[in-house]
Amino acid sequence: MEFDLWLPRFLRTRLEPVLRLHPDLSSFLESLLEFAARSGKRLRPFLVYSGFRSVAGAHVVGTAEGVLPLAAAAEMLHVFALAHDDVMDQSELRRGMPTLHCAWARQHEAQSWRGDPNQFGASVAILLGDLALVLADACLEETAVLDRYVRAARSVWQTMREEVIEGQILDVAASQLGTPASEDQIRTILSLKSGKYTMERPLHLGASAAGANAGLLEVFTRFGVPLGQAFQIQDDILDLFGDPQITGKPAAADLKEGKSTLLVSHAYENSSVQDRQTLMDAWGNPQATVPQVVAAREVIERSGALDYACSQAQAFADEARSVISVAPVPEESRAILLGLTSFVLDRQT
Repeated sequence: MEFDLWLPRFLRTRLEPVLRLHPDLSSFLESLLEFAARSGKRLRPFLVYSGFRSVAGAHVVGTAEGVLPLAAAAEMLHVFALAHDDVMDQSELRRGMPTLHCAWARQHEAQSWRGDPNQFGASVAILLGDLALVLADACLEETAVLDRYVRAARSVWQTMREEVIEGQILDVAASQLGTPASEDQIRTILSLKSGKYTMERPLHLGASAAGANAGLLEVFTRFGVPLGQAFQIQDDILDLFGDPQITGKPAAADLKEGKSTLLVSHAYENSSVQDRQTLMDAWGNPQATVPQVVAAREVIERSGALDYACSQAQAFADEARSVISVAPVPEESRAILLGLTSFVLDRQT
């Protein structure tokens, strides 16, 4: 609740001088604020805060309020990634509402502006995503921790920004292959794009701001990377088998885009020639029909890929659970992070 109040207040305060000088920017900036405020898991801010609180006793510096800006920075980095990701994936929905590029394409059409509505929408979404990244850095500057810990936190922040972009590059490249990427390639993408960016680095960010030692950061690496991989595998399962009314995303969007996931890769490698063709009829086909998607789902189930992906997600979550069960963190932090290992697999969004 406190975080959800701090972030919009900071963003409005930061953008007000710009709006006074350039009122024509109002509708564009308001759409970014609305996008950032949409109901979501707030997983990265939660982990920044958890990492901060996990640094025991006298080593904790400042108050929980002092780390809120750092948590907000992690969320705005996520907003940046989502805005760009939606353009690259040509996604129409995000959290049950139109993506930024679709919303602005529709606005272009409604106003009968000159040019290509889709190009305009993509351009605005990219620019608003860039602005979100700039605002993420601005949030970082507001963090109230001891100066001697700022350098460590900045180092984590820089690494986190680099890794999410590098992971996205690999993800985009894999989607251009003629066949699904290998499981080894997918694990590399999972590690960079989800394992590190979603779990490990937010924990590192909060813990570093509180003065964590190298040993605790290593524990969070051994906890966060496998749990992030479990998180992404569950995302892939929900994309194909989840309820769009609950997930807030179109059904089988990743399949139609041609994303290489553990589900698709395993099914491709363990199917008959006929089933493989059925799978490929939907994979990477934006115009795939409902019957084609249904048939692809059946191939994935018949090949054992769904069971395999579920078992892999469970194994990664169990690995993370075993690490945090004996981690040198306060009992309260241990209980929260153990609960997170269950949430990752149980969630439906």
